[in-house]
Order: sequence, then C-alpha cells, then structure tokens
Amino acid sequence: MSARVRVVVFGAGGELGARVCGLVARVDGAEIVGISRSARGPAGVAMQRGEVTDAAGIAQWLRAGDLVVNW
Repeated sequence: MSARVRVVVFGAGGELGARVCGLVARVDGAEIVGISRSARGPAGVAMQRGEVTDAAGIAQWLRAGDLVVNW
C-alpha cells in the first residue's frame, strides 16, 4: 500500500491547472486539493476558493499540502 500524498494545485480551475490535476489523479495515493478564485474546477477534485495574492491563505495551503503546484 502506498502512502497518501496531498497535492495542492493553485490555478486548478484553469485549463492548464485542470490538466495538472488530471495527471496527478493518475498517481496512486494522490489526494488533490484544487485552489481557484471561483472554487470551480475539474470533476472529482476537492476545490477550495483561494487567491494567490492572499498571503494568509497561501500560508494555510502551503502547510496543508505535501506538494504544492502553482500553475
């Protein structure tokens, strides 16, 4: 059994961010948390509303993920 890895993807609601989520979803044990301004994103991805200009919000998501992708 593989360990769970939480991957936080900033920009998951955009075209490229959604593609990154799709690639990460193929990895066994990956848990994706998508961040976007609208909290809308690819199907099957747990989405949260967030702004990369919000320092406190970014700090929260950096602590929450094992791996963070800013797309």
